[in-house]
Amino acid sequence: MQLCTSFTLLLILCANIIGRVHSEGPTSHSVNVNLIDRQIHLVTSGFSSVFWNYIRSSNGSLDSVSSQCSSHLSKLIESSLKGHPLAFKFLSLSGSRPNNFLDATYAAFGSYDSCLAISPFHEDKDDQTIKGKYCLTSLEPDLHRNGQSNGQILSQLYPHHFDAEFNFTIKVGFCVPSVCSQNDVQQIITQAFTEYSWKLVDVHSCEVETNFFDRLKSANKGQQFFLWLLVTLVCVVMMATYMDLKGRSTVDERSSLFWVQQFSAKKSVKSLFRKPDAGSRITILDSLRLTTLIIVVVSHATMWYTVISSTFLVEDNQYVLDLLSKFYLQPVVNDWITEGLFFLGGVGSAITLLRKMKPETPATQYLNVIIRRAALLIPLLIPAIALEVILPLVGSGPIYQSINQYRSNVCLKNFWMNLLHIQNYRSGLEMCALATWSIAVEWQLFVFACILIYIYKRNNRLGLTLNILTILFGLYRVIVIFSKHDALPHPVMIGKHFRDILDRGNYYYIATDAHIWSYFLAILFVVMMAGNYEAKIKETLPRYNIWVYSLLVMLLYSSSLWNTFGMKIEPITTLICVCFSKFVVGSWCMSVFMSHGRKIRRFLAQSKSVDMYIHPEEPNSQLFASKDEIAASNNNLELMTKTEMNNRKERSRLRKLHRFEIVLRIFKPAYFVHTTVYAWYFTSLRSTIAPSLLNYISFTTSLVTLALFCGFFFHILILGPIERINYISSKKKTKAKMHSS
Repeated sequence: MQLCTSFTLLLILCANIIGRVHSEGPTSHSVNVNLIDRQIHLVTSGFSSVFWNYIRSSNGSLDSVSSQCSSHLSKLIESSLKGHPLAFKFLSLSGSRPNNFLDATYAAFGSYDSCLAISPFHEDKDDQTIKGKYCLTSLEPDLHRNGQSNGQILSQLYPHHFDAEFNFTIKVGFCVPSVCSQNDVQQIITQAFTEYSWKLVDVHSCEVETNFFDRLKSANKGQQFFLWLLVTLVCVVMMATYMDLKGRSTVDERSSLFWVQQFSAKKSVKSLFRKPDAGSRITILDSLRLTTLIIVVVSHATMWYTVISSTFLVEDNQYVLDLLSKFYLQPVVNDWITEGLFFLGGVGSAITLLRKMKPETPATQYLNVIIRRAALLIPLLIPAIALEVILPLVGSGPIYQSINQYRSNVCLKNFWMNLLHIQNYRSGLEMCALATWSIAVEWQLFVFACILIYIYKRNNRLGLTLNILTILFGLYRVIVIFSKHDALPHPVMIGKHFRDILDRGNYYYIATDAHIWSYFLAILFVVMMAGNYEAKIKETLPRYNIWVYSLLVMLLYSSSLWNTFGMKIEPITTLICVCFSKFVVGSWCMSVFMSHGRKIRRFLAQSKSVDMYIHPEEPNSQLFASKDEIAASNNNLELMTKTEMNNRKERSRLRKLHRFEIVLRIFKPAYFVHTTVYAWYFTSLRSTIAPSLLNYISFTTSLVTLALFCGFFFHILILGPIERINYISSKKKTKAKMHSS
């Protein structure tokens, strides 16, 4: 069977080269026969064969390798030649060649667990402690060795995209005796593959068998600090739960034990099923928040290995590229949902601020709201950061340490940016808790939204003017970003490399100024809904929804122009696509909320503020209010009186647990931990991922389930207690204001 495989690969390579030689004409004489012969031997025998054959041919004299390592490698070869079973097995544990190697597959891990667990391979009693050490390495063809013509041949033979900065290299695991150092392995591989015109990029890690306590001893101070922080949090939860179960709770808010007992796991579990407060919800907002969370958690499950620079896990990358070029998959590679996310955030912020603030509200209270919002996020971010920092301590795998230790070091270096909510100003590879970038962007936009609402409350016309100018400025910044950085029109373009996709993410996707337009369009939209301006839109454009959704379908499949039909990426077509995208997404977002204008007006009418015109719900032939009608105090009083019975019905309905409420509360904590869970899963894999629809469905389902399970514990540990403490504090302040008045 091995002979047939080798012969088949030999025929494929020869046919590949001969075909290219005939097609290239005059360059046929420059073909290096020795180079081709070496590549045939490499792909038929594998990387481990080249590695061990070089050691065997060296006869124990390996340059720049420690004498201890060289001696044990020689003993290993001798033992295998004598037929020692364990020595023979030892030679088989290194990675040979990636499956479907010539279909752009990158990884040959070998037998990771067997390598670490293998017993001594010879009878020497002095060497009984010598076991296996697993070293993960990166290699790539040396395109600049022995002239340009040889480099062209190698690039034609191997269809891979090589980019060491983003881990696009051939990953091979080598099993060596534990006495060999990382430098020893580096020297041997460099020498062994030089004559094959392959070069060593890096030895990522060399591991021996360890357990959690071994890894804890060697952990740095930052990892130990965050680990003990999580342990302390768990102890507090256990103590609070014990107090709750034993009936030792207190209702005295002046006692420190009162706040400690809010961390009770019993209370946190109950909070998942509590009824929502009357009058504090708009159903469409909760539904869209849930939809957004589900999309984020599920979509990240299918592609998070690319975010942690582990794309080499997928076998046959060409299959993936072919799949992404399919017409029916184009809506998946479009980032229209991201703009909808920030529009939703803008609507929520606008409704909250317009309802809460009054014309006489001082700027200090706006500042207090900004700081309070930032402060409430910090207790949630710290455990999420801690989990990413300690991840190298709680798992193993061929790539586990090399990937997760890098992410841990990044977090220890940059976690302070997360606490200040400015982490999106780092590149994706240098950002801690990467999925929290949207939290930072939304908080930054919220700061400017507070300034705008402050102006709205004092001068409606000036606020409206600044709102429109801010939207135009946001669109201008989008055009500048795409023009200046030559960004891709869509997040996934199969004709471009990962570097181009990552650049688009850094310059546009996670940039605050790229989302100004959608966030402030949402604020303008809420102001319009309060005045029932959607009625004018519906009268002017009676088929508004039909043409909006028709344009949305066109937008969803617009990426097919490049991915399916092969249109060349040009700056002008990119800008046209971007402008079309913003127009359609803005229209679509407004269309989604337009049918809920009455609910938004009722919600705003519950405010005691009398500065804002809110259109009455009774039939009115005039779609726009006159100057007399814009006397906001009379208008609001009239509206509140006439909708009192409706509000009572609304409160009764809200007391019943909404069908989305429990699911929303489960997915919310999953958002904070899902990326760490996915990183743990993908880096724990012992083999590559076969690219099939069934496999993707299987591991996506498993990952989402695991994320929800871990999110449940995150809710018990921190999210539930923080929400409960915030609720009690807000009620306390409300009572204090009522007593003072």
